[in-house]
Amino acid sequence: MDRKIAAALVSALALGVVSCGSAGPKLTREQLISKVEAACQEGGQTTQREMRGSSSTPVQYGSAITAGQRVIVARLRGLNPPAAAKRDFIAFQAGMQQRLQVYEQVLAALRGGGQPSAALQQHNLTLFRQLDALAKREGFVGCI
Repeated sequence: MDRKIAAALVSALALGVVSCGSAGPKLTREQLISKVEAACQEGGQTTQREMRGSSSTPVQYGSAITAGQRVIVARLRGLNPPAAAKRDFIAFQAGMQQRLQVYEQVLAALRGGGQPSAALQQHNLTLFRQLDALAKREGFVGCI
């Protein structure tokens, strides 16, 4: 699938999740920051837990990172950002979902005995930069 189409689908999905799946109350900016940071912290703890007691092979590392990212993406669902942060939050949420998909593709390549493609690695770097800029603008610390 063309990357632009895939990115558009992920963005549309994230928009749908945020606009339709925002069952919770409207959060203040401070509450949103707190909840996003808590999600990222929980994801990091999941990654660390998955790595404990295992040899540090690329597959195990990729599996642990992917598990942590799944936690973050799940925790971001249903958050109802304040109007002033909605656009950036939707973009952040979509980027985190895209990053999960990249991690899953990397993990699949590693499990198959291969290496992730240069294009996939470049896409991950681009996502990192975009997410870092959004996180800084919204005040999300420790997420990227």
